[in-house]
Amino acid sequence: MHINFPFFALENGSGYYCGEIAYDKGTLRIEARRTVFDSSILYLPTLSFSGIDIKSLSELVNRCKEDDKTSNAIVTRHYILDHNPRRGGSQTKVHNVVIAYEAAKEVDVRKLYLSYLGALKHVRGLEYIVIISPNEYSDVKRIIIVIGDQKLDLSLGQRRPKSTSIDDVVTWPVIASIPVNLKENNVSKALSLLEVHLLEVLLGSMVYFGKKHRKKEQLSQLIPTPLLSRLHYMVQQQLNQRRNLLPHPVALPSGSYISSGGVMLRIDLSNLFDKLSEYLAIKLFRAFILLSKPKFTGKIVIDGRCNDPGIEITDRKISGSNINVNPEAILKAVLDRFLVANVKFIIPGFEEKLKMKLPHGVFRINVPIPARSLGFYQLGIVDDDVYVAYETMGRRTNYLKALLSYIRELRDLRDSEFDYVDLVLASFLLMINDEVRKYGKPISIDYCILARRMAVLLLEYGLHSLAHLLLRYLQGVLKAPRESLRELVVLSIGSDVEGKIRPSRYSTNVVIGGSRYRLLSSRISGVVGLIAVVDTRPYTYRMWESVVRSSFDLREFIDFAYRQLGRDVESDECLRLWREKSKRVRAHLGLSKLNIGSTSITLLDVADALRTFMGGTPSHPGISLPLLEVRVIMKDVIEELANRHGVDASILRQGLKPHLEAIYMASTPFCFDGCYNCVLVERSCLGNLLMREWVVSKSMARLILGELERGLS
Repeated sequence: MHINFPFFALENGSGYYCGEIAYDKGTLRIEARRTVFDSSILYLPTLSFSGIDIKSLSELVNRCKEDDKTSNAIVTRHYILDHNPRRGGSQTKVHNVVIAYEAAKEVDVRKLYLSYLGALKHVRGLEYIVIISPNEYSDVKRIIIVIGDQKLDLSLGQRRPKSTSIDDVVTWPVIASIPVNLKENNVSKALSLLEVHLLEVLLGSMVYFGKKHRKKEQLSQLIPTPLLSRLHYMVQQQLNQRRNLLPHPVALPSGSYISSGGVMLRIDLSNLFDKLSEYLAIKLFRAFILLSKPKFTGKIVIDGRCNDPGIEITDRKISGSNINVNPEAILKAVLDRFLVANVKFIIPGFEEKLKMKLPHGVFRINVPIPARSLGFYQLGIVDDDVYVAYETMGRRTNYLKALLSYIRELRDLRDSEFDYVDLVLASFLLMINDEVRKYGKPISIDYCILARRMAVLLLEYGLHSLAHLLLRYLQGVLKAPRESLRELVVLSIGSDVEGKIRPSRYSTNVVIGGSRYRLLSSRISGVVGLIAVVDTRPYTYRMWESVVRSSFDLREFIDFAYRQLGRDVESDECLRLWREKSKRVRAHLGLSKLNIGSTSITLLDVADALRTFMGGTPSHPGISLPLLEVRVIMKDVIEELANRHGVDASILRQGLKPHLEAIYMASTPFCFDGCYNCVLVERSCLGNLLMREWVVSKSMARLILGELERGLS
C-alpha cells in the first residue's frame, strides 16, 4: 500500500501524538497524549506516493514508549480548512480527522488492516477516523477519542467501522497542477508555445478498497497530507495575531518548476456547444415522446418544456437530428451530479428536495487558489478563485443496473425511429420520475438547461481525450519522458452561457483530479477549450521552442489523432477489432456446453444473456461498459440464467469461471467510447482510478477535432 502518512504541522516542522489504542468489549479508546516534534518529517510532501514504512512508524512508537510504557500507537489529529469568501469571507470551519497507527509486536508475520468510520455528521467537526492496525475493528460499537483536554464519546448504533486488509487497498494521489506566470507565444492560429512556472500541490491520497476484479469502494474523503495542516496552522497563527482580519489562504507548492516548456491548443467551442445543446435537447424531446407510450400512462409525472428561445425544435430537426455522439458518452454524462445540481433551475417551481443522487460527483477542498495567481487569469478565461476537487464514485453499479433495466424495457417498446441515445436519455428521465413521483404531483423539466449542462460535460470528455492524444503525439515527436509531462485540460464558460445552464458554484471554478479545469469567465463569450501539455523539468522552454517550431506540425497531429480514433464510427478501429474477434469467439462458444445435472447450457447462451442484459440485440451490441462493471453485473446475469434453467447459481458460476473473458468478448465491445487502444493513457493521467474510462469520449474528441480542423482552413 502506498500512502503519505499525514503527520501534522508544527511551527518549525511536523509532529505527532504519542498515544494508546485500547479495545475492550466493543469499546475502542484512542488517546492522544504528548506531542512529539520531529524536524526530520517535512510538511511539504513528495509528488509521488511514499510507502507506509511500517518499520519507521514502529520506531516512532518505540520512541514514545521510552517516556510512557503504555504507548502503543502514534495519532494525528488532522485539520482541513474550509474557507468561503462568497459568504463575506468570515465563514471558516475546521474538519477534524483522526488517523492512528497501532504498532504490532511481530509486524512481519501479522496482517495489517485499515479500519475507518466516515461521515460522522452528528459530531461537530469530526469527518472520519482511520486506524492502521494489526487488529480488525469492524465490530466496534463505541469509540472514545481523547486528545488533550478534549473528549469525544461516540455511540455508533447500527454504524460500524469498515475494515479491509491493507493488501486489498489501493491509493491514488490528489495532485493539483497549477500554472502561474504563463507566457503564450503563438506558433499558428490555434497552436501556442508556453513558458510556464508550474506548481504541483499534493493535497492527499484517495483510498479504494476491494479485492481484485470485484466491486471496489472509495473512501469519500481523502487522507490529507501535512500540506493542509500546515495551511491551517498558518491561518490560525495569523488569526491570533490579527483577530479583525480573516486571511485568504493560498495552497502551498509541493514542487515548483521554473521556465518549463509546453504547447497549448486553443479551440473555440461555441459553435459546437450550440449544435450539441440543440441535438441533446431534441434527443430529450424524443425521449419524452418515447415515455408517452400507453405502457407508461399514469406512471409518468414528468413532462418537458424548453424556456430557451435559442433552441428551436421542429419536426424537420427531430427527424434529421444526428451528430454522431456515442450512446456510451451520453451514459457517462447522465451519471454525473453536475446535471441535477441547483435543481430549481431544471425543475422550476419544484420546492421539494430532489433526493436523487447520481453516482459521480466531485468533492471540493475549500482551499482557494487566488485567480490572479493562476496563469489562466492572464488568458482571460477565469475571474474568481479556483478550488481543487477530486472525483468521487458511489453506488455506480446499482445505478447502472437500474438504468440498464429501463433500457431493456424501452428497447422492447421502441419504434425503429428511436436510437440508443434516445433509450439512455429516456431511462435517465425514468430515474428522475421514480424520485419525484413520491411527491404526488406532476412536474415539468426544462430539458434545454439539462441539454446544455450535458453538453458541458461532453465537451470536457472530448477535450480530455484530445489531451491524451496530444501527450502521445508529443512523446513521439519530442521523445520526452512520459513521467515528466503533465496535461492541462480547460473548459471556460462565458457569462452568456453560464446564464443558460445555471451551474452549481460548488462544481465550477474547480480543477478536477488536478488537471481538468472547469472555469467561469465574464471576459469571454461562448465556450473556449484549452489543451496544454507542460514539461515538469525546469528550464526546458528553450528546448521546446526549438523542437516545436522545427518538428511540430498541427495538421500532422490532427491526422495522427484521426488515425487513432477513426474519422467516424464506420472507420472506428476499436469497433472493427472487436467485431472480428467477437465473431470468431462466438463461433467457438456455440460449440461449448456446460452440463449441470440434467441441464445443458451452451456458452453462447450465456454470452447472449449478457448481451441482452446490457440492452443489446442480435443486430446491435447495446451499451458497452468497462470490464470492471461487467464483471460485477455478470453475477446478476448468472442468477437469472440459473433460475431460468433450474440449476444452482454457485455451480453455474464455478463452471463459467474459466470462460468469462471469452463471454465478455463475445457480448460487449471492449471500447467504452474510449479505451487504451485509442484515448486512455497510463501513468500520465492523474485522475481517479475508478473514473478513468468515465471522463473521456472518443466520439466527442472526433467532433472537437473537426472544429480544430475547420479553424485552420
